[in-house]
Amino acid sequence: MEELIGIGNPGIVDQTFAPDYVAHAGDKKYKGHAFLKGFAKKLCAAVPNRGRVEIKLLAREDNAIVWQRILRGTTKVRQNGILLREKR
Repeated sequence: MEELIGIGNPGIVDQTFAPDYVAHAGDKKYKGHAFLKGFAKKLCAAVPNRGRVEIKLLAREDNAIVWQRILRGTTKVRQNGILLREKR
């Protein structure tokens, strides 16, 4: 995850994640390599000076993991048409 989110290298997605990868966020589901690559690209654009990425593994089962990520940086882009302040 450091390579994908911290450094911004989407090239590792195909070799690291299953093609049917599913990310859950609340009641929403996001699927596949295209989602992961797009998420990483948007995150890198929104927070270009990402600092240390902390990843905490919360649970692991046969084919599922639950993890929490903590990012530090300053937002610099518009989100949903709203200019975000430079804020850490």
